[in-house]
Amino acid sequence: MDFAAASGTACQDAKRNAEKRMYMVYWTVVDGETKYPHAKEFDSRDMSAALTFMEGLREKQRKGEGICFVTLSSENPHSVGHPGAADPSSDYNWKKRRR
Repeated sequence: MDFAAASGTACQDAKRNAEKRMYMVYWTVVDGETKYPHAKEFDSRDMSAALTFMEGLREKQRKGEGICFVTLSSENPHSVGHPGAADPSSDYNWKKRRR
C-alpha cells in the first residue's frame, strides 16, 4: 500500500473515531516547579462520566494535591457549521425580527 492510500485510510479511521468523541477534560498536574498538562476524551454518550471524572480531579485539588486548570470542553461531531465565529455565508437568510 502506498503512502497516499495509507494516509487516506488513517484519516478515514480517525474521522470515524472522532465522531464518537465529544468531550475532553483537560487538567494540569503541578510537580514542584514543573507543570504537566493532561487530557482525557469521553464518548458523546459519556457526559456524566466526564463530569464525574472532573469532580474527582477537583476533589484532589481541594485536598491540596497539585492539580489545577480543570476544565471540560465539548465539540459536537455532528455540528452543522464549523466551530468558531465568522461572517455568515452569502446564502444565510435568518433574521431575528419577523418580516
